[in-house]
Amino acid sequence: MNAPTDVQIIEKNGQPEYAVIPYENYIALLHSQNSNEFIPHEVVELSLSTGGNMIAAWRKFKTISQKELAGKLGISQSAVAQMERPGYNPRSDTLKRIAIALDINPEQLF
Repeated sequence: MNAPTDVQIIEKNGQPEYAVIPYENYIALLHSQNSNEFIPHEVVELSLSTGGNMIAAWRKFKTISQKELAGKLGISQSAVAQMERPGYNPRSDTLKRIAIALDINPEQLF
């Protein structure tokens, strides 16, 4: 995606606070589900309700059960439940496998 050139920066106390972009750019961002820079607002809200666990948030957003995700990963449902506990710190190869199973980019799990 091309960087917008028509951006307005709003400052507060001399520091950038908001970036205002053209509406059509906003709509394009909203619909670019495959962008590794995009995390839907609903996922952010779900992550807050799951103690900050992005695995659980994305799984719920994609309406996939723990059992279904476990099947895609070749692990047990209880292993997925452990992954979704607050403070879970997966290895990078595990994150990649989870991202593939959820059809997202690994960066979207942070």
